[in-house]
Amino acid sequence: MKNRKKSCCFLLQVTCVFLVLLHFPFPCMAQIHPDESQTALEAENIVKNLNQSAILVAVADEITDPGAKDSKKKKKKDKITEQKKIRLFSEIGFEYSDNIFNLSDSQETRLTTNDATDQATNRYSDMNSISEQIIAPAIGAKFQSKNPATGNLSMTSILRYNYYTKNAKGSFPEGRIKLERDAGENAKLEFDGKLSFGKFKKNYLSGVQDANSNGNITREERIYSSAIYDDFEGKFAYKYALIKNKHKKLSDLNLVPFVGYRWRNYNSTFSNRSYKLPYGGLELALQFYSRFGLRIQYQYGEVDSKTNQELFLYDETISKIDANGDGKLKENAPVISMVDRSSKRKTIEIAPSWKLSRDTLLFMEFSRRTETYTTGNSLDISRYGQDAYENKFKTGFKFDISKKCSGEIEYSRTNSKDSDDDKSSEKKYLVSLQMMID
Repeated sequence: MKNRKKSCCFLLQVTCVFLVLLHFPFPCMAQIHPDESQTALEAENIVKNLNQSAILVAVADEITDPGAKDSKKKKKKDKITEQKKIRLFSEIGFEYSDNIFNLSDSQETRLTTNDATDQATNRYSDMNSISEQIIAPAIGAKFQSKNPATGNLSMTSILRYNYYTKNAKGSFPEGRIKLERDAGENAKLEFDGKLSFGKFKKNYLSGVQDANSNGNITREERIYSSAIYDDFEGKFAYKYALIKNKHKKLSDLNLVPFVGYRWRNYNSTFSNRSYKLPYGGLELALQFYSRFGLRIQYQYGEVDSKTNQELFLYDETISKIDANGDGKLKENAPVISMVDRSSKRKTIEIAPSWKLSRDTLLFMEFSRRTETYTTGNSLDISRYGQDAYENKFKTGFKFDISKKCSGEIEYSRTNSKDSDDDKSSEKKYLVSLQMMID
């Protein structure tokens, strides 16, 4: 079949050439003494006939071999191919915290002393030091796909283990994945997911033992247990570039609406502290002269916490209420009542940055989070009509050492207070290095 197709093609091409040659003025048919004008006219006719012949041969080729045209299209299409690249990297981080458990001043003093009473009640069990030195090795991968037809896609994933050198129980693994994909000429879709497992927060009151049955629970009669939780957070964002011109004073202006969901699950002893947090917000990111950056973000979320019976100590001498109904007013009366940690959270964040050079970036971040508890139980004095807050300042440098090596130096300070912890302050110092493996 294939040979027959080739033969037909050849015969058709020969026929086309023969038909053209019939129009040629051969020398035997020409006049013996032609003048110059006639000779020029004959030459022009020959050129025209040759062009017609070439066209007919090309048509014959396409008729007998329709795949030839498709082959040319395929070659052109092959030039627009998808480019994929995967790069592996390793990372090492060194972090120092001066208050890893977010203790108040009085709690810091008691942990340092750790007297016989606190040892007997496990108040500071596995909390060996206020400060902590963390070594955090990590490994990850970066994937990039460039496709003019479907848009560009990038992904970064990382697995990290946080090793606590002083408080071994605090060590925990965590992971993160970030995805970014083009959603049009000036827009991108982004996803940021975080996971952590078995994070030890601190020890909290979990039970009492009223040895003298007087209804007033002293320090010696309290029982403490470890609060450990798993954490997951996923965030979707749509980044739209309103302005993108590196030669202008305002070189970039991006509008970024986002929604997210956070879930924290505590161990069974403190399962009532578990919560779900759906949230949303808006971010505005500006850049001036392609060097100075400013990011402003507002976020609102509602904490949906479990609402179950929980043991806590209540000072009846202040409220003049016999909360547990034993007929006595005591400073530390054990009360079992409904505890609801649900709240409304508002966070505002301002983050300026300055590109000092091609390889070095100076960044800062100011954030304030306020929290209003929504419980209606007046006995739960830690949350009823109460607010919480967290103020955080962070600054540092990000820099490239070479094409395959980059680093970061960071300092942060956090002041906070919530329903389960008194006022506390923490300072952190971080140095990290990242090296591409490929």
